[in-house]
Amino acid sequence: DKSLRAVAEWAVSHDKWFWSINGGINREEIKYTDPEARLDELSTATTVQATAELGHHFSKNFKLISQFATIHALANCEGYATQQQQEQWSLGLKGVFENHKWYINASIRQGLFDEEMIPFLPAVNLRYNFVPTLSWKADVARVFRVPTLNDRFWIAGGNKTLAPEEGFSS
Repeated sequence: DKSLRAVAEWAVSHDKWFWSINGGINREEIKYTDPEARLDELSTATTVQATAELGHHFSKNFKLISQFATIHALANCEGYATQQQQEQWSLGLKGVFENHKWYINASIRQGLFDEEMIPFLPAVNLRYNFVPTLSWKADVARVFRVPTLNDRFWIAGGNKTLAPEEGFSS
């Protein structure tokens, strides 16, 4: 097995404005072997991810951050009929309030997966600090997980029509 991962980030902060751009690439080569299942297949996968954020500090305790993100995955495998790929794009907005007692993070995200809209994804994270060593936390979010390329296209058991997973976490 071989794996190459690289990440880069550039961030700038000026007065009340801040922004960042980051990206990464993950390149894997895996040899699947299973004598009982008669598998001896080479799989290569490349995932490229990029994110850009722009934020503004409205006060000492409150900031608003907008985000654009994209993920592109490409895979070749003897277990796939042909080369497969998938794309994901999203836009998000996050508000963060923080002081010595409270941390409140509320966000919304909307995106596309392979040119189809994904559900609107809100999330809220709360933390209250009673004292420096004792705090209370609560999180709630709508979640959406797209199937991987293997989930969808692996000849030994993939399902091209597999639906994404949706739910709530808390």
